[in-house]
Amino acid sequence: MIYQIYTKMRLSISLVFVLFCLSLDCLGQVNNVLDSRLNAVKHDLKKDSASMSFEIQTQTAKSSRNNVTVNLIFKNQSDKTVRLLDLFDPAEVFFGLRITVIGGKSFAPLLGGFIDFPHGMKLQYIEIKPNRSFVKELNISAILKAQNIVLERSRYKLEMSYFNYRGEDCIKGRFKSNAIELAIAN
Repeated sequence: MIYQIYTKMRLSISLVFVLFCLSLDCLGQVNNVLDSRLNAVKHDLKKDSASMSFEIQTQTAKSSRNNVTVNLIFKNQSDKTVRLLDLFDPAEVFFGLRITVIGGKSFAPLLGGFIDFPHGMKLQYIEIKPNRSFVKELNISAILKAQNIVLERSRYKLEMSYFNYRGEDCIKGRFKSNAIELAIAN
């Protein structure tokens, strides 16, 4: 009787082991398919990053802590018209922001992320002709205020990234901006 139970347990363990090995092989095949698709996406993103640049500019040399606004400049560097997803909110999804106190610490109130659009949502696009730019104003103060962050009187360095992995036949990827200095007067 004990021998029969032992034999059934060995068969069960062997069967589980065989199924496990088969699943690993299937996972390996799935992994290969995903890797090939990821490499295709990376190739497309490299093309996109060569097609567009992303810069930021302050509107004034000195700002108050309640009025820090930057211009986001998307420049088409290709010889063809490019499409940019006309969706910039919520900012914490489409933008990354790093603020560094000159000679001090840095922090990142925006990290970028992902969003699921409702099924059937019609996306809008901005067409940017070759060697032309699209400018979008972004109120940094409102973003910081929503996170209870107050910029004290000091000099800061701001750097941003734009993220987009959604939409059809449009620019996708991560685009890093230049760094700018900003003085908070009060």
